[in-house]
Amino acid sequence: MKPRSLTILLLLSALLCGVLGAQDKPRPGSADARMIWLENGVVKLGCDLDFGGAITWFSLKNGPNVINNFDAGRQVQMSFYGGPVPYSAQGQEPAPHWKHLGWNPIQCGDDFRHGSRVTAQELGPDGDRLRLRCVPLQWPLNRVEAECEFALDIALHGATANVHCRLENHRSDRTPYPGRHQELPAVYANGRFHRVATYQGDAPFTGAPVSFVTGKPPGSAPWHLWTATEGWAALVGNDDWGIGVWNPDAALFTGGFAGAPG
Repeated sequence: MKPRSLTILLLLSALLCGVLGAQDKPRPGSADARMIWLENGVVKLGCDLDFGGAITWFSLKNGPNVINNFDAGRQVQMSFYGGPVPYSAQGQEPAPHWKHLGWNPIQCGDDFRHGSRVTAQELGPDGDRLRLRCVPLQWPLNRVEAECEFALDIALHGATANVHCRLENHRSDRTPYPGRHQELPAVYANGRFHRVATYQGDAPFTGAPVSFVTGKPPGSAPWHLWTATEGWAALVGNDDWGIGVWNPDAALFTGGFAGAPG
């Protein structure tokens, strides 16, 4: 337990994950990406229009990017889950390791490196607000658009980005599948930010000490599940600086770190 001395950039979310990696294939947020930028003199945020407008860059004004873009399943983005499990469409079946996901439209694209289609974007006159819509792809399938739309509204305020996300569902399948956990949104940070900080005590909003979610044994899944009683968590480096997420309507968080810090 440590005193509350964290310095964090805030993003609305209910899931936080840290990863490390690079690849030699084109990926979201690459140097030749078709980006749209928001800036307010404090922070800089970028959305990749070739990959559903997912957030692929977030930094201080002249600082390094904290967002991980190893593949289209990371970034800061909307991701939802529904039935059936497994989910198939257009004659395609998911790979065995994705069967548990079921119906899974995500903003950035699919596991085959195709980007979701942006249908509208509007940057505010001051350059610090963006409204965007896209048709997401089903993550486990090859270039299969979901029967839904995502709407995103981002507004910068100081060192924070307030993100409002909406799923507009148009599924032809009217089956009442059971409710499932959702990513609101998914957030992946680079390898420098390997410590998961949160508050999960029984005295929220009293200035009680922050705790750090510890690692898991080698070979096991790195994700932890906990109740964040103040509705926030953060990925920070050894200097306690990094990226945080806050969602006042969510208490169940999952997060962790995969790879080697650095």
